[in-house]
Amino acid sequence: MVLNNPNGAGVPAAVRAGYLVRVFSWTAGDAVLDPAVTRAGLESGAHIISTDFPGMARGGVEGVRIPEGNPSRCNPLTAPTGCTPQAIEDLAR
Repeated sequence: MVLNNPNGAGVPAAVRAGYLVRVFSWTAGDAVLDPAVTRAGLESGAHIISTDFPGMARGGVEGVRIPEGNPSRCNPLTAPTGCTPQAIEDLAR
């Protein structure tokens, strides 16, 4: 399910209902790169967060990063207790 706005209450509800949810973080058309939008996406439980600014953007502007991610991470709404990013995607292997 595509729910572009990560700030809506519909995102966590759709995740809890079992939908695979994608939201959009920063886009090239945004006037200001707002990290609050990325945080909202990460906290929403969306499974996929799309962005036009992965990692470090042009000009040294900080882009979208997943804290504690490899680039995967445990879903904050649906992951079992004790889940670790390495259990999902261990880049060292």
